[in-house]
Amino acid sequence: MNRRWMRRTAAMSAAGALALGPTGCGGAAGSTSAGSGKELTYWSMWKQGEPQQKALSAAIEDFTAETGIKVKR
Repeated sequence: MNRRWMRRTAAMSAAGALALGPTGCGGAAGSTSAGSGKELTYWSMWKQGEPQQKALSAAIEDFTAETGIKVKR
């Protein structure tokens, strides 16, 4: 019974940490607007033409279209 309680407590603690962790990453009320001339640099291990590279490339294009932030590859 004690081992079960410890596992359950550990699982609940981990779930709580994962759920509450991103709350500290929220943006401020006065954040900059989209398309403010920012640029990101992205490095990928996927080679040109691989399925993963194609999927990431499409996601990067969607991100740029939505936010106006350019992504250097």
